[in-house]
This record gives sequence, structure tokens and C-alpha cells, in this order.
Amino acid sequence: MAGPLIDHDIRGACERLREEAHVIPEPLRDWWIHYLDMHIEHYRSVIARLPNPKACGRLLEIGCVPGHLTVLLAGLGYDITGVDIAPARVSELWRRHGIEICRVDIESEPLPFEDQAFSCVLFTEILEHLRMNPIHALREAARLLGSGGRLILSVPNITPIDRLGFLLGRDYQGDIIAEFQKLERCGHMGHIRLYSINEVRRLLNHVGFFNVRCAREGRLRGGWLTRLPFPWRDAFRSHVYFESSRYRELGAPSEA
Repeated sequence: MAGPLIDHDIRGACERLREEAHVIPEPLRDWWIHYLDMHIEHYRSVIARLPNPKACGRLLEIGCVPGHLTVLLAGLGYDITGVDIAPARVSELWRRHGIEICRVDIESEPLPFEDQAFSCVLFTEILEHLRMNPIHALREAARLLGSGGRLILSVPNITPIDRLGFLLGRDYQGDIIAEFQKLERCGHMGHIRLYSINEVRRLLNHVGFFNVRCAREGRLRGGWLTRLPFPWRDAFRSHVYFESSRYRELGAPSEA
């Protein structure tokens, strides 16, 4: 595990990153700052799953904007490349940190890299935004990993609060109009679909990943109730993180 950033170090790095908000275009700036403030724990969880930079090898982040995680990893010394559907949204941030980001629509286009070009692929906070067939993007991630290469994927956790709210008639996805308006503004959806742990496992197995491990981490949802210790407390965590290795041979039968 990486371990070079413990909690207060990540918060310090994020505070320094926050000072760069002036390079973000005005229409995106408030969102960019809010996203950073709300995802510090998420960034900690992703970084904790990586080996140290020297042992990690080449790293690909799929879906880079707003760019916080990309910049944090580059600052730690990781050899990171990224792809995004609209990287120009924060082009000055990439320029300041010397990070290469390619423009790719991961739902319909191949990723512009050779087979087995990376040792690790990050696919975090992306799956729930894909409105077409997500298998294409996951299959491309598998293609880019060498045998034993590592995928780190995260999705929002469907908590008991979400399930109870849905049972009582609340919309599961939030404001569906706002989510589709993001498609008009920047070319991709907001949240279009939430995934259960079993669904993500099945998708990963289908495209050639095995030994899928998962954990619920992140902010606790549920107010005072979740501050009390009880056996199922982690079910109220904000995210689910998956780690998996690429199957030994691309196209080999999946494992259950």
C-alpha cells in the first residue's frame, strides 16, 4: 500500500490544490471547489490502494475531470496518464502540472493505447455516469492491463437510507432533469444508474477480471445514527471500492 499520505497529509495536499482554483474557468469553479471538498476521503481511499510510485508502473486514469486525483497522484510521483471526454474544461490545470490527458469518449471509442500498456487502471466514479453499454469501456480497461495488472474501480454505495427512501417513494437518482442537463453542458451524463455490488462483480468477471475484492468506505450517511457502533455500520458508507486483476489471458472464460 502506498501510505505516503495519511489523512492530514491528503487534506493538506487538497488545500494546496484548492489554491489553484483560479485557473479553473469561472463557470466550473464553484463546482470544482465543492467537488474537491466532498471527495477528500474518496481520494484517500484510492491512493491507499496503490503501491508506492516506484512499484506501481504506468498508471491510467479513466475519466479525469475535475482533475484533483490526477494532480495529487502526479505530485506523489506516479507515472500517470489520463483520458476524458472533455479534458479542455480544465486545460490550464493540466498545463501547470505537465500531465498528458487524451480526449476520448470511452462509451464508444477505443482507448488510444497499445495492449497491456499499463500496470494499473483507475476507473473511479465513472460507471454510474455511463448511459450506453459500460461493457465497452471495461473491456478496453482490461485490454490495456498486462497479466496481473490491477483495476481499481469505485461506485456510489446504495445505502439502507437510499433503499428506505425509494421504498417510501423518493426518487432513487435525485433530480433526473439536472443529470440529463449535464449531458447538454459537457457531453456526459450525471448519475444515470446505480449498481449493486453483485452487478459490478458480474460486469468485471464478464470482461476478464478475476479475484474481485470490494470494501465499503468513505463518509458515513445517516446522521447521528451512524455515529453509533453497530455491526452493519459500513453499509452506510458513501462508496464501494473494487480491486481486481486482469484475467491471465484476454478473452479467457470468466470466473464466478
